[in-house]
Amino acid sequence: MSDLNSLDCSVNKPKKHPLGRLARLALLLSVLGVFAGLCGLGLWQWHRGVAKQAILQSQTMGQSAALVTESEALTGNALQLAWRNVRWRGHFDAKRSLLWQNKFRRHHYGAEILVPFYLASGQGVVLVNRGWLADQVDKSALRQLVSQPISGDVWLTGQLVFPESAVLLGENLGHGPWPKTLQSWKASTLRAVYGGKWMPMMVRLSAKAQHGFDRAWPSGGMTPQRHRLYAYQWWLFAVVWLMGTTIYFRRSQHEFN
Repeated sequence: MSDLNSLDCSVNKPKKHPLGRLARLALLLSVLGVFAGLCGLGLWQWHRGVAKQAILQSQTMGQSAALVTESEALTGNALQLAWRNVRWRGHFDAKRSLLWQNKFRRHHYGAEILVPFYLASGQGVVLVNRGWLADQVDKSALRQLVSQPISGDVWLTGQLVFPESAVLLGENLGHGPWPKTLQSWKASTLRAVYGGKWMPMMVRLSAKAQHGFDRAWPSGGMTPQRHRLYAYQWWLFAVVWLMGTTIYFRRSQHEFN
């Protein structure tokens, strides 16, 4: 009889879970953390798609808007001026050009050539992006090509853009002879080089204008539709992850019971 009682007690005694309470809590938090991370990646891609769509709309509206006058450029802001076209009179100073480094196109690294353009009115100086040139082994030949003088007053036609500052590693402005190398678009650096009349914007030289190089301007990466597809993909991963872990834990609990 005592053996039967001891057997009955052993049967009715609750089993201990192989994982402790703290371990189970840590595992649950890990699962929720991965789920939240996947949802966050989807939200990040969605916001990038919205921002890219806004940029494309701004480009379309800017190209159809009226030409920006010099006075508008001096008093307006980026939201009012971005992607609009200009037609200004002035002269270039090719000897004081900049080689904007680490621009990747056509499977090669190169530089975008920035040249100061002095407005004929004397109201300011703006940097003009003449286009892209591939890196060359003979740097002296590249510098000679870039610094060839552009004589006389000319009409500048192009599109206003407002570059964003990138992460800067090391010195921003090269210490060598002109044309100097530039690593990142920074207002403090450019104002120190070109003085107080420097205008905090850039003109992308139009495709039909003279004195330009490769002007197949990059579109800025993925389309808004591609960003939204990636967002849906991350959210699908999150749902699959949550469903899979839920099924696994339920099966484990059933086997334990």
